[in-house]
Amino acid sequence: MDSEIDARVRAAAAAFARLKDRLWKVKAIRLNTKLNVYKAVVLSALLYGLEVSTLYARHVRRLSLLVQRYLRGLMGITWKDHITNVEVLRRANISTMEAMIARSQLRWTGHVIRMSEERLPRALLFAELKEGTRLHGRPRLHFKDTVTRRLTLAGIRYQQLEKLASDRAGGAQ
Repeated sequence: MDSEIDARVRAAAAAFARLKDRLWKVKAIRLNTKLNVYKAVVLSALLYGLEVSTLYARHVRRLSLLVQRYLRGLMGITWKDHITNVEVLRRANISTMEAMIARSQLRWTGHVIRMSEERLPRALLFAELKEGTRLHGRPRLHFKDTVTRRLTLAGIRYQQLEKLASDRAGGAQ
C-alpha cells in the first residue's frame, strides 16, 4: 500500500510542479481560479484509485500534509501567519483528506452494491475466507472494515447499505 501512496504523491507533485511557472506564480490569475485548477488537477492525481484502497491513519496523514503544503504555498500562507490547517482548508473550500477519501470510498461501494451478484467486484466485497491462518498480532484492515467503520461514523448499519445504494436515484432528483 505504501508504494501506491508513493505513486499518488509523485503524480500530484509532478502535476503541481508542471503548473508552477504557468499558473501558481502568475499574479494576474485570481486565487479562486488557481484553487479550481488545483482541485481538478492536483487533487485528482493525488486521490486517483484510492477509493478502492484500505488506508491507514499514516497514509491519510501523509496525504493531508502534502495537501496542506501545496495549499499554503498556493495561497501565500507561511508559518509566521499562525493560520491553522482547518482555516487553510476553509479558505480553500476543500474538505479534509479523510472526508474526501471517505466520500469516494462510499461512492464506489454504492456502485459495487448496485452491481448484479454475479459480478466479481461485488462477490469480493462480501467474500469471507473459509480457511487459512492469520499472522499473530492485530489483523490487517480490509476494505470492508474501512467501509464498515465509515458507515458506523455516519450512523448507518451495514445491513442498510444495499437499500441506501439502490435509493441513490430517488435521492438525487
